[in-house]
Amino acid sequence: MIESRYNTVKPLPELESAKALQNGQEYTKEELQKVCKEFEAIFTQQLLKVMWKTIPESVSLPKSTARKMWEEMYIEELAKDVSKGRGLGLADSLYRQLSAQLAYQETTKTPRK
Repeated sequence: MIESRYNTVKPLPELESAKALQNGQEYTKEELQKVCKEFEAIFTQQLLKVMWKTIPESVSLPKSTARKMWEEMYIEELAKDVSKGRGLGLADSLYRQLSAQLAYQETTKTPRK
């Protein structure tokens, strides 16, 4: 789990590809795109958690462990759904930036004649 000042963030199960990229392995553009989508899902989850805290407490529904667990699962699933398809656009922007950087690094690696 990742500690933050707001709450703990449970890693999403799809983050295996992100772990592989941390080791400095070579990766394809498809893998980069997948990692960007995963990042967008995590970012969206954090955003929704902070937004959820602004909702006033309900008098009719008492605060309980079960309610908190349901809220966390709901936010996680909502974040995944929001990030599917076009999402917020963060993944696309991040992908364009990182793939351009990747292309630049590839051109500087090849020896010039």
